[in-house]
Amino acid sequence: MSSLDSFLRDLTRHDVRLWVSEDQLHYRAPEGSLTPAIRAELKQRKTELMELAVSPAAPLAGDNPIVKTSLTSYAQQALWFFEQQGGDGSAYHISAQIQLKGELDARALERALRAIILRHDILRATFEEKDGALQQIISAGTRFELPIECWKDVAPSGAQERISRRIAEEIAAPISLSAGPLIRARLFMLSAEEYLLSIVAHHIIADGWSADLIVREIAELYPFFAKGEWPIQAPLFSQYSDFAIWQKAHSETEAYNRALGYFEDHLAGTPGVIELPTIRPRPVRPSYRAGHAFFSISSGIVATLREIARGEDATLFHIALAALQFVLFRWSGMDDFVVGVMMAGRSRREFRNLVGLFVNRLPVRADLSGDPSFTELLRRARDAAVQVAARQDAPFEKIVERLHPTRNLAIHPIFQVLLNFHTPPLASDMIAGVQTDVALANGNATQFDLSLTLSDIAGELRCQLEYSMDLFEESTAERFTEHFCRALKSFAEDENKALSEICLLSDSERKLILEGFNRTAADYPSELCVHEL
Repeated sequence: MSSLDSFLRDLTRHDVRLWVSEDQLHYRAPEGSLTPAIRAELKQRKTELMELAVSPAAPLAGDNPIVKTSLTSYAQQALWFFEQQGGDGSAYHISAQIQLKGELDARALERALRAIILRHDILRATFEEKDGALQQIISAGTRFELPIECWKDVAPSGAQERISRRIAEEIAAPISLSAGPLIRARLFMLSAEEYLLSIVAHHIIADGWSADLIVREIAELYPFFAKGEWPIQAPLFSQYSDFAIWQKAHSETEAYNRALGYFEDHLAGTPGVIELPTIRPRPVRPSYRAGHAFFSISSGIVATLREIARGEDATLFHIALAALQFVLFRWSGMDDFVVGVMMAGRSRREFRNLVGLFVNRLPVRADLSGDPSFTELLRRARDAAVQVAARQDAPFEKIVERLHPTRNLAIHPIFQVLLNFHTPPLASDMIAGVQTDVALANGNATQFDLSLTLSDIAGELRCQLEYSMDLFEESTAERFTEHFCRALKSFAEDENKALSEICLLSDSERKLILEGFNRTAADYPSELCVHEL
């Protein structure tokens, strides 16, 4: 007979769900999936399985403060270093905002979140430096509670603005890496059947993919708890600490060194900073304050761009990367620079269902020399991005070490503009009996000059430009988004047009440049000769 862990994983593969209700073991399974052998093993293991049911009384952290210590990943070490240097930690807070409509059982929601925290070790982690090495310390239990704030009696006028401000405060509230907890949640009751669940975590323990996993696990666990049942889950194959151990071992392989060597060659001779026209000079010590501009690309344009991408063996991500490179080329006047792209960093299957900091920001070199057409630029962007994606296990922190750029807290090393393409988006309408809408929320801090995030939702692109308020005004950011939209529209109309033939200016911008800046007429004494003026 196989081990209990193997048996549970086999049941999960066959979509068999187990739970305990009123001291009885229950199951739900697709027709024909429960063979006589599986039924017999279920009966034989009944006691063991019922002991695994998620308990409504999760262990408290004080019952057994530490279960283990572990290595940390290179990305975690970099975030720790950033905070020790006095950087704004809220720049690395991530948040998911979940709108919930319907009859909600807040206690069941709290139990689902507590079960998730108990399932993923990293969500119970804190950090400390010992003998010069950073360690993550995993507590055996959790003291997680879900506080509820009632807003249903707030007058409708101005309520949305006040709630948005309150959410921003919740995201920006400090998180201590050494004291913890590094994840928190708060439920805002907006009316009798309308809620907003805000989940905030430090980036050192989670990424955007992790937020999606947490939402999916809430959707899986909540219906059980809402009915007073205790679900039985197959154990995880591994934990985030296993990734840190694997990464350390991988860093001693030849493949790892070849990947770093590729980036060393790929980035040789690139400028360290992209020179964008800023409203204010770059401060010596940045405030990390972030502003946001929102816009969307219509489904019609997106559909055309998909066709163009397919014809070039590319994706919508490659289209977006090429468009961003083009706009940056126009704004900076530079035809050789570097843009950062977000990679999932989960190339190994055993890490795909784990919460943790896996995402890797990697540099892609832009080449706009020779006045290419958009099609040619797309091919260049695609080829560069494919090469980088094939080496996404190379940690950005180690690339920085290999290249030795001049370090400056005011300037992100190697690239200052980041592209993040979400596909698929976070799931919606997932929790039984409760309508949901999920989105990653905006923080108030950023470590980049510009960060463009695109989400492929219902056939259109919903976009957000996050910008450094130290450098740019809101009007500047909005103009940048307008130029990005015009670039995509122009590409959709004629992908073979040379870049020099594409105008990104609006009518008002063109009129200002051609007429406003050339309006030099001035009053002068008309009776005088030129030499007398």
